[in-house]
Amino acid sequence: MADNLRNIVEVNDWNPPVFADDGKRLVHSAQSQKKQLTAKNSNVLYNWLVKLNGWSIMKRVHPTTMTGDTPVDTRSRVLGAAAEEFAANGLAGARVDRIARLAGVNKAMIYYHFSSKENLYQTIIDQQVELVVKGISDLADAATDLESALMQLSRAYHAAFGGDQRFRAIFLHDLAAGGQRLKKSLTELIWKKGLPARLKQLLDEGIREGRYRHFDSRHALISFAGMNLFYLVLMPIAVSIWEIEDEKEFSQSRPAEIVDIFMRGITKR
Repeated sequence: MADNLRNIVEVNDWNPPVFADDGKRLVHSAQSQKKQLTAKNSNVLYNWLVKLNGWSIMKRVHPTTMTGDTPVDTRSRVLGAAAEEFAANGLAGARVDRIARLAGVNKAMIYYHFSSKENLYQTIIDQQVELVVKGISDLADAATDLESALMQLSRAYHAAFGGDQRFRAIFLHDLAAGGQRLKKSLTELIWKKGLPARLKQLLDEGIREGRYRHFDSRHALISFAGMNLFYLVLMPIAVSIWEIEDEKEFSQSRPAEIVDIFMRGITKR
């Protein structure tokens, strides 16, 4: 019980009175109070909370923010602050207290919404991958033309990864750490929906029918992903090396250029 009550106190930033064994009230700082919340005085504190709040059963209370935002607003601000922290430091180097300060909430609010730093990190990656899914949600079942399907996929890549520079940094941090979080997200949100298998099927059908030259379709699809993601992830470097003056126009033209180059490369000569 003591541990549960301590969690309630920490989540709500309360400073309840703490009683010694003889029942005399002690005046302490909030930190001292939390330390003295032991099994011996937990019953006293429990009764005090019930009486104060009119509770019949202790219930988990939603932690409050510093600004009084709604839970949706708070969650959004936490995700934004976390993206900044993870982009700068990766998962291993990120600190929840820095995220809390940037978001303007207490740490308990972050744990309330996301349970752990790792879950928060995975949520950010999942959100970005879901932007790709949003653009290709119908391909696995409806795609009948390879070129059209690749164009739709390329545009989805650029919509998801071309705008938010923070995710480029998170993407590289995750790859440097082994890519397990990104792999989990891609597996759950894209692979299991059958899109890669459908694209491979379209390629293999074209090879059998003589429209495409003979090659390993897995190599082709991996190369197509690389053609899209290399530029998106390393855009600042590519822009500098190739002296791209109109970055916006160049980026907008990339999907069509990539698909055209790819299709010309696989088409039987």
